Amino acid sequence: MSAASMNKALWSSAYRTMFLPYRLEKISFIPEVAMDVLFKNKYNYLILNRNYRVISDIGDVNFCGYSSEYQKRTEANLAGSIISFARNPENFKGVWWPHGTYLYDDSVGNCTKNITSYFQRLKKLFTHTHTFIGSRELDTLKECYPNFGQRENEE
Repeated sequence: MSAASMNKALWSSAYRTMFLPYRLEKISFIPEVAMDVLFKNKYNYLILNRNYRVISDIGDVNFCGYSSEYQKRTEANLAGSIISFARNPENFKGVWWPHGTYLYDDSVGNCTKNITSYFQRLKKLFTHTHTFIGSRELDTLKECYPNFGQRENEE
């Protein structure tokens, strides 16, 4: 199988849809004061896959959710899906697709140029100083804010 064929197979696979970062969305559901205390860096984002699900909660490959659904996610679902940057990632040059904090536009197709561009953008994104927020930080957040992670209909 040629490299071009492997790239096209990857791009049209469920693997890309579920496991590869598609977009970063600024976190708005954690109180800013908590983020300042608990997270090392100031700029905190959810990593979403192509189905707009947090990268650590793959769920059903055919489901297309929206990030607002994750405002009431449990901390376990968020571990590994929050990335914290020292600088504002929205200002990183050569990382984003022209329409926001997207790493690719899949309407462009599965040509080798598009796929190569995606991996270059992803590599460039992760060369910037960052940390991933894990379960330890989220457990601390839960201790400070007991309602964090509860869905709206839970008490």
